[in-house]
Amino acid sequence: MIISNNKKFDPKLHEEADAPAKTVTKYYVGRHGYDAEDNPNIYGVDLIVPGLCYIEVERRFMWDNDGDFPYRYLHIPHRKRKFFNQDMPTLVFTWNHGLTRFIRLHEDVIKNSKVIEKSTQAMPEGEHFYEVDINLGRIIKFT
Repeated sequence: MIISNNKKFDPKLHEEADAPAKTVTKYYVGRHGYDAEDNPNIYGVDLIVPGLCYIEVERRFMWDNDGDFPYRYLHIPHRKRKFFNQDMPTLVFTWNHGLTRFIRLHEDVIKNSKVIEKSTQAMPEGEHFYEVDINLGRIIKFT
């Protein structure tokens, strides 16, 4: 079992990142014939597509262009493991800053990725992350 420091919740950052990413994700899913709903459990995965899947959304401010993701690996916080192995599969949509591109990952790809400890601006003492090769996800341009 991995015991990790976890980044403290930042309500300002959450509002800047979460609400817009959820809105554009719901629009994207709707264009493909499905309804995504906000999860009433504020501590649960972000969105529910009834009978199909859950969707966790992220917005990466350091991915600040309309081009490809600037790194080989995407680091998904290990603390999000609680969103996997539920009654439906979980997808992770990681959006760029401009909400024009995203990487879609299935939970199985994430769970099968190596776990590393990494220091970040928010957690200089380090936090555990799944280190996911972006080539294992699908990069989608959203217009």
